[in-house]
Amino acid sequence: MINAVVIAVILMIVLCLCRLNVVISLFISALVGGLISGMSIEKVINVFGKNIVDGAEVALSYALLGGFAALISYSGITDYLVGKIINAIHAENSRWSRVKVKVTIIIALLAMSIMSQNLIPVHIAFIPIVIPPLLSLFNDLKIDRRLIGLIIGFGLCFPYVLLPYGFGQIFQQIIQSGFAKANHPIEFNMIWKAMLIPSMGYIVGLLIGLYVYRKPREYETRKISDSDNVTELKPYILIVTIVAILATFLVQTFTDSMIFWCTGRGTRILYFTCI
Repeated sequence: MINAVVIAVILMIVLCLCRLNVVISLFISALVGGLISGMSIEKVINVFGKNIVDGAEVALSYALLGGFAALISYSGITDYLVGKIINAIHAENSRWSRVKVKVTIIIALLAMSIMSQNLIPVHIAFIPIVIPPLLSLFNDLKIDRRLIGLIIGFGLCFPYVLLPYGFGQIFQQIIQSGFAKANHPIEFNMIWKAMLIPSMGYIVGLLIGLYVYRKPREYETRKISDSDNVTELKPYILIVTIVAILATFLVQTFTDSMIFWCTGRGTRILYFTCI
């Protein structure tokens, strides 16, 4: 028997790989999947529309999280942190210090990637802010950039799947909603426990990748622009941003509402950074 869901998913992937618009690919694959399952065109359209409405809260949460991420970037806190890292790295330049720097970079990027999903939900917005200033340093240290990609990829996926905060909360809400629609409701705090086993696969992949990409790799350093011109971060903006980040984490924890905390705290960051 043909599985309509599998066919629809495969078709959607193929259409996206053919560079067809994602929304159109989604609609076509849903239509084909519905017809294969024996549904009429009218019923397929009705079900498709109903589920879009059901996902409106998730979509709004993503949009607000994106705005919150942009406001954090606009505050200048990310530039401030990158500058501190670079200054600490250039302080000493012995062989042992270079080893310590490599380990520090790996740990720092891993921590930033993890926090970008849960504690400071900027998702991938931190990558174009943090990585470009560090490229020349990566070249000097002969770090394999595939290793950097591995670290960032792990940090973006592992906490997203396991921890019920930030984007992880959106993911686990989708799972809970899916179980509810299947007439098998589950408690929200059960999901992260169930995800412990599959999330271990990310750790295995990380360890394998660290071994494979451990060797030094040469890259050509090209000076594209002057990266020394960094805007000075005002102390009160730094304080307000940190307070807003901590407040968003606490508000989400006690209210289970991402929309509420993204809107309220993001507005405060925007207000103080524009003063």
